[in-house]
Order: sequence, then structure tokens, then C-alpha cells
Amino acid sequence: MRMLRLLPLLQSALRFVLPLWWALFGLAPALSQTPTAEVVTPQVRATLVAYAPQGVQAGQPLWVGLVLSHQPEWHTYWQNPGDSGLPTQIEFNLPAGVQAGEVQWPLPRKLKAGSLTNYGYEGQVLLAVPLQISQSFKPGSALDIQAHANW
Repeated sequence: MRMLRLLPLLQSALRFVLPLWWALFGLAPALSQTPTAEVVTPQVRATLVAYAPQGVQAGQPLWVGLVLSHQPEWHTYWQNPGDSGLPTQIEFNLPAGVQAGEVQWPLPRKLKAGSLTNYGYEGQVLLAVPLQISQSFKPGSALDIQAHANW
């Protein structure tokens, strides 16, 4: 945590909750009907989104993602940030029977800072994470997903 304090302008913390409400009998709602959670800082807008074209079904994956929209001249870092910086971290608080997989990192850009070479993202990036839903999930149940992210 001490390292995070060294870069207060580049790293922010957010906590948000995304309740996913699914129709009775497991019918899939349109993505546009899915509530989202958003946090805005002067440098980055972060939005938690979900993708489940077949609805939430026991034994099937569900995708959630953190969309980071950077202001001009701002960036966040890849899983291997290079010479400086820290990668974006996402920690999920999930109901029993739901497990998060690994972040699916898109290819980064090379970010030069003097003699340092870093790797990260500018503009907009989606950090997608698969969630596995256990066989005990009941269709029509609410799925409460909480995430804490640092960048």
C-alpha cells in the first residue's frame, strides 16, 4: 500500500456494486437493461459492465469487465507495467458458488517516459474477467457482484 501513495494522481481506488437482476426462469435481459456501476475521477472513468447473452445459467460462464476511459495524457498499466507503475488490480466479492477467473489483458501499448519503458493503456480499455456460476445457481435469482479496483 505504501507504493500506492507514491503515485496518488495515477492510481485511484474505487468500490462499486453491480446488482445483476435476471428475469424469472433464467430469461436473458438485453445488455442495455443491465445496470452498471461507474466511478469518475479527474483522470479516469471506470465502469463495471456485464455480458451474458444467454442469461445467467448454472454451470455457464458470465463475463464482467472493467472499462477504463482515460482522459488525454493519462494512462493505466498492463499486468507487466515495465520500468515503473503498478498494474490495475481488480478484487471481487462474490456470492457463494461464483468464482472469478483471471483478467483477460488486452495487448498494451509501449509508453515511454524519458529513459523508462512502460506498458499500459490510453484512451479506452476493457479488462474482462470470466465468472463461473456453480450448478447450485437458481434461475431468477439476483446475482450481487462487488468489485474493488486499484489503478
